[in-house]
Amino acid sequence: MKKKINVCENKVSFFDDFKCIASKCSDSCCEGWDVYIDDESVKKYDSCDLKIGETIRNKMQKDEYGYKFALDNRKKCPFLNDDGLCNLIIAEDEFILCEICREHPRFYNFYGRYKECGLGLCCEEVSRFLLDADKHLEIISECKEDTFSEIDEFEVEDADSLYEIRENLLGIIKSKKTDLKSKIIDISRLAVKNNIDFFEIESENENIKLYDNHLELIAVFAETEAIDDKWQEYIFEMKKFVKTENSILLMENLILKYNIEIDNILIYLVYRYFIDISFKYDILIAVEFIKYNLIIMILILASNKCDKKENMIELVKYWSKQIEYDEDNIEHLLKSISRKLYRY
Repeated sequence: MKKKINVCENKVSFFDDFKCIASKCSDSCCEGWDVYIDDESVKKYDSCDLKIGETIRNKMQKDEYGYKFALDNRKKCPFLNDDGLCNLIIAEDEFILCEICREHPRFYNFYGRYKECGLGLCCEEVSRFLLDADKHLEIISECKEDTFSEIDEFEVEDADSLYEIRENLLGIIKSKKTDLKSKIIDISRLAVKNNIDFFEIESENENIKLYDNHLELIAVFAETEAIDDKWQEYIFEMKKFVKTENSILLMENLILKYNIEIDNILIYLVYRYFIDISFKYDILIAVEFIKYNLIIMILILASNKCDKKENMIELVKYWSKQIEYDEDNIEHLLKSISRKLYRY
């Protein structure tokens, strides 16, 4: 039996305005990693009779994970020219690209009646959109009625409940009446209450505060797999920073100076991770994950004496590449949080 329900597409307010800045980017996503090709694009390339088709097929390699464009001896995509532009786009336009090259750094998630559209902070232009704003990040929602032959009504109901909780979290963040520490405390209280109501579970260690044991937090992040030597340098600087007498004051000053920017980082984290981790784990773990990453970013910024917006963009981008674009590192953080909260 077919059923009509309202379906909603949510996206960050600058989603449609984002465009790759290509050769103007200081940190090209076409360097340093093999580009794995989705199955549909493999079929497209196999049958491509355009002039560039044979060149594409010659550059495709297969390993245990599938087909890819392997890096050349410059450690770059073989189609990235010396001007920082893509030869595939120059030859045929964007339709010729595989899915990852066409969509990155966009991400899409689906929960119940909702489709979530976002942009990852590993891209410096996305970080610039987020951190250059002079007001809070908005989430735009468009809903319409659609018909489904099959729908998991329990998932729809759970998603509706989690979306309502997320709206309350975002409301706390955007409140102008409280400082960041008060917002974190209110968010934590809301998480504990809803974790009991929604999952009927309580933690043995409800952390209703801004995470104060900074050395312990840094140690958790130090165990993540480093993308390069710079990560351990950041870890060292953070450890040294938190041992100084005025570290808390410096963090508070940074939060005051970059009030809207840090609020927007928190909104981004809530938007991207709250629903997903709540479905996979629970609400309290989701909120602790968000707090962990917010505070480590503040520590990275403060320990690097961040005094310019471009420095902030660079450091936030680096955090994103180190943490949120490494599934093993995310899993490590989630397991650490689970052990701390539930003693397993």
